[in-house]
Amino acid sequence: AYQAGLIQGSAYYVWDAEAGTSGAYITQHISGPSDFYNLPSGSAFVVNAATAGNLTFNETDKVATGDNLFRTTSGPANRVEFRIYSNHDSIYWDRMFESFEPNAVNGVDNYDGSKATNPSVNFYSLANDGTHLSIDARPFVNNMVIPIGFRTSMPAQTYKMKIQTYALPADHVLYLVDNYLNTVEQMQLGSEYTFSVTSDTLSQGDNRFQLNAMLLDTTTTTNVATTNIKNSNTLNVAITPNPATVQTSIRIEGAQKGNTSVSIMNVSGVEVFNTNLGEISTQSIIVPLQDLAAGIYMVKVTSGTETMTTRLVKQ
Repeated sequence: AYQAGLIQGSAYYVWDAEAGTSGAYITQHISGPSDFYNLPSGSAFVVNAATAGNLTFNETDKVATGDNLFRTTSGPANRVEFRIYSNHDSIYWDRMFESFEPNAVNGVDNYDGSKATNPSVNFYSLANDGTHLSIDARPFVNNMVIPIGFRTSMPAQTYKMKIQTYALPADHVLYLVDNYLNTVEQMQLGSEYTFSVTSDTLSQGDNRFQLNAMLLDTTTTTNVATTNIKNSNTLNVAITPNPATVQTSIRIEGAQKGNTSVSIMNVSGVEVFNTNLGEISTQSIIVPLQDLAAGIYMVKVTSGTETMTTRLVKQ
């Protein structure tokens, strides 16, 4: 039916009786064998129909058991699954997928799955037109910002956001920004972020979170005190200390012919520091950090036709 164009989007919805305290709708991909879902006996599923049509189920479609509510094989590449749990009792409430598809758009298209509203907890991303999505597909663009919403009808309590599956290339990095608390966390497989919803209306809603997508230089190597960047030619950059609190030193060696500049951006892509060093070979600069908020920053060194980018942590 999906291949025949009878279904809008790339999702179907099923009721998971084990989610939350009274069940919740979960979203499933329509993409291939790795996303097969064994519908338990007596259950139903929902799709967004594009046109009138029929679905035919054959006797051979039946399987012996249907109690495995979630697939156990690894998911498709370039996709991240987020799940929401209540922190005090670990009840699973909702989930959302970010899927990075080069042919998708930032608006709503057939790669996306719209959000089915739950009675208690809803976790979703927002398309450019404000549509709530539980499968959000878009191209991976450096410094891209993806709005993430969270709403609950329950009394104030604490929740845990967990990365359940993570399949991104090494140079694709996601940072979770909590706009309410002004904190930043890098999200990787197994990452958990604990947050609270209070009587303050700003502690939930469409603007609570955002994801920042960044591309890193895979030639970067890191230890506790210093970040060193080396390319295949001669440009070397060392940042010491890193993490840093008051100031950090950026040493540049083997600069190329032409102008050399250093810029620092926060995870929202806003430039917070920039200096033009002119034509140099080797030079160190001290960057004051007292006025910067704690969090993760990207340091970009451009020398001639070469550019190096790495991460700086301000504590």
